[in-house]
Amino acid sequence: MNLSNGDLKLSICTIKCRTLYIRWSTERKEVDVAFKVFEKGSAPIQTVPSITIQKRGLISINRAAHDLMNRTDAVELLWDEERNVIGLNPTDAQNVNAYPVRPQVVASNKGPLLIAGSLFTKFIGLDTTEARRWIPMLEDGVLCIDLNTPGGRVSSNRRSANDSGGANEGSPGA
Repeated sequence: MNLSNGDLKLSICTIKCRTLYIRWSTERKEVDVAFKVFEKGSAPIQTVPSITIQKRGLISINRAAHDLMNRTDAVELLWDEERNVIGLNPTDAQNVNAYPVRPQVVASNKGPLLIAGSLFTKFIGLDTTEARRWIPMLEDGVLCIDLNTPGGRVSSNRRSANDSGGANEGSPGA
């Protein structure tokens, strides 16, 4: 992609290892610059549907993803082993295979919704040592995440049990 503004020309060359390589050129010189992409790893944009599989398998969906499933009270967890795709199928809460969709904060209509997924992620052999987030796709009413695409890493906004509460000065978390 090339952008031009008078004497300044911008050429985006390649993206490698989450580093954005850009060549700036003017009439006098060319400069190669390697920018590191800041991966925010925190809350997704509220209007973009997202599904997060948290550490140990808890599944969280944002309100936009819940809206795609018509704000269902329960889902069936589906596994397409051949395609490596997880599906959340809206279902009646009385279904014997139903998992309740519950708000993280009961007294609020805001924030993510949670689905118990630990046994399911163990069943499919999914590594849940690190939380990952995907933008789902809707296929015939089933909200799907393709595990062939790497989910974005999600960092916790909570302190670990070992944290004494005081961040080190100059540390990235400070």
